[in-house]
Amino acid sequence: MSVDLNLLSKNMKLLRIMNGFSQEELASRIYISRTTYTAYENCHKTPSLQTLDSLAALYNIGFDTLVFHDLSLRPLNNMYLNNQEPDLGRLLTEYEQLTISSRKLIMERMNTLLEREEIFYTHYSRNTAAVRFT
Repeated sequence: MSVDLNLLSKNMKLLRIMNGFSQEELASRIYISRTTYTAYENCHKTPSLQTLDSLAALYNIGFDTLVFHDLSLRPLNNMYLNNQEPDLGRLLTEYEQLTISSRKLIMERMNTLLEREEIFYTHYSRNTAAVRFT
C-alpha cells in the first residue's frame, strides 16, 4: 500500500493545530528539528517510520489512522455523533484506532449479521403476510 504524502502532511498539520502545538514544540516532543518537521508538513521530505510512530503515539491514534485516513473528516463526524449519538462517536473513535486487519474482521462479522437479519425479516414478513390473508 503506497502512502499519499499530501494526505499524510495534511493529517500531521491538522493534528498539530488541533492539539495546540507550534511546529517548534511538536518537533522537540518527537526529537527532531523544526526545519525537518516543517519539511514533512510541506511534503518536501518523507517522515521515517520512527517519526510516524512517535506522532501516532503522541496523538494516541493508530499508525494506519495517521498515515492512511483523511482526518479532516473525523472532527466533523465526531462533532455530529458526539452531539447526536455519543456512544456512536466513541465507537467510531475506537474503530478508527484499530488495525486494518481488525477492521476487516469486524466488517466481515457485520456483513454476516446483516445477511442473517435480512433473511430473518424476509422470512418474517412472508409469514406475517400469509397469516393476515388466511
